[in-house]
Amino acid sequence: METDTQIGTKYKSHLDRLYNLLEDELVEEIKTMPIAEFKGEVILAKSTDDVSFIPLVIKGSMRTVRYDIYGQEVLIYDINEMQSCIISITSVYCPGIENGTAISNEDLVLILIPKSKIQEWTSKYKSWVEFTFLLNEQRMNELIERNKQVSEKSKEISDSINYAQRIQNAVLPTQETISNLLPENFILFKPRDIVSGDYYWITKIQNKTVVVVADCTGHGVPGAFMSMLGISLLNKLFTDKDDISAAKVLNLLREDVKKSLGHEMNVKDEDLPDNSELVKDGMDMAIMMFDFDSRSMQYAGAYNPFYLVRNKELLHFKGDRMPVGFHIKESPSFTNQEVDLKKDDIIYAFSDGYVDQMDVTGSKKFMTKNFKKLLLDINHLSMEEQKDTLNAKIEEWKGDHDQIDDILVMGIKI
Repeated sequence: METDTQIGTKYKSHLDRLYNLLEDELVEEIKTMPIAEFKGEVILAKSTDDVSFIPLVIKGSMRTVRYDIYGQEVLIYDINEMQSCIISITSVYCPGIENGTAISNEDLVLILIPKSKIQEWTSKYKSWVEFTFLLNEQRMNELIERNKQVSEKSKEISDSINYAQRIQNAVLPTQETISNLLPENFILFKPRDIVSGDYYWITKIQNKTVVVVADCTGHGVPGAFMSMLGISLLNKLFTDKDDISAAKVLNLLREDVKKSLGHEMNVKDEDLPDNSELVKDGMDMAIMMFDFDSRSMQYAGAYNPFYLVRNKELLHFKGDRMPVGFHIKESPSFTNQEVDLKKDDIIYAFSDGYVDQMDVTGSKKFMTKNFKKLLLDINHLSMEEQKDTLNAKIEEWKGDHDQIDDILVMGIKI
């Protein structure tokens, strides 16, 4: 094993560069400090360690990092030759500062300075003060530059998502189309993020008005991609077929979604774990096909139900407990339900975002029971007043708490 003296001789040219920056008396002190060598990438110290030395890099480089909630490494800064760790130096004066985890990037040579020397050198050596001030300045400049890069990248991402919102809005039905097909209606549409995984879709096929309310896997950008897929497949499906039941629509849409996502159609239940990504991709959906001439409708649901309010009574129509997508226990077909309608009936279709919203304390959800009661309380109002009341109620409920999911509620009066 090499002694500190032998290591010092090996790296004399590197040490001389350091010594040229410092006063002679300080150089003599540093010559008495231990020198350590590390090969390759090594964890030198963890954030929880009680470290008694400050590293001063002579050769190679190291980094100081922290870890996010997913255990991913987040770089604080690199420490290169002739540099030290400003966090470690500052912690001498401010013991509450949490050190990061120190890791060598490559073969590394350090001088190990006892923490007990830092305050003494600061009061005794001007060159040491200048050295630490220079470190502070370098770290501050790095921080400013990194913040600038993050801000620029954040703006690029925000601009891209805003443009995606324009695209998503362009493929949703226009208010004019909705009003032409559904004279009395409201749509409360509140994406959690700029873009949404919830969507609605309306068209007319022969004498039937088709209405879809859907909730895709995820929200934000991933959910929006799924919603664009759903809208695209619905457009194609109704272009190819004009005489079709609500359940048949879900059956065909399920096949198309699986093919689009690359899911195999012959996976066996016992071969698929409950947490498989296959199970997570897809969408919950209510599809309603209205024949306003005969005052009847067909309904099929992939998890998503609908409510019918008639004469101050709320009727709950449930869908099948499987999504439009892969499911480990799916039935061969969705169930087609036929419902007779009466004048002044109101149909409510929705995603789960409203009932799942947490209150201002973050301790409880709005819940289905309260949602049903609210609909019964407001169904006598105009459709626009109902929308405003639903929006005001959920805003009051959540207060300053974050919106946890996309929210979509649609009301249709017969």
